[in-house]
Amino acid sequence: MLRIMDTNRRSYIGCVYDGISGKKAIKDVFRHTKRLYNPFTDIIKARWDKQLRRDIHAVAYLLNFTSAYDRENTCKMKEIIDVFIEMVTTLIGDKSIQRKCFDEVCTFHDRLGSFGRPLPLDSSKTMQPDKWWKFF
Repeated sequence: MLRIMDTNRRSYIGCVYDGISGKKAIKDVFRHTKRLYNPFTDIIKARWDKQLRRDIHAVAYLLNFTSAYDRENTCKMKEIIDVFIEMVTTLIGDKSIQRKCFDEVCTFHDRLGSFGRPLPLDSSKTMQPDKWWKFF
C-alpha cells in the first residue's frame, strides 16, 4: 500500500480507496504505538490529500465496476455518494437529467437490467474498465 501511495504515477483508484483501510492494519502491526506507525500513515495521508481527494476520483471509484461488484469491497462511503450528488447537481442544471443520472447509478449498483446478467458480472473480473463500459 505504501508503495502504491508513494509513487509519482497515478494509482489505480479502486485499489487506493480500498487500501486506505490499510492504515488500520499498519497501526495494528505497530501495536498502536503512534511514534512507530506515524511515518507510514503520514505517507498515505499526504498522498491521499494531495492526489486523490478530488471529486472526479471519488466518482470514478463509484462507477468502477470492480469495486461496485465486489461484495467484500463494495463502496459504502457516504462521502463518495455525496461527492457524486454534488458533481451531478453542479454540472447539470436540468433536474430531470440529474435524476436520470442518479437513477442510472442506482441501476448499476443494484445490478438491475443488463448489469445483473451473468456476462457483465463475469466480465467485470477480466475486462479493462473502458472496454467493459463500452459493451455494458
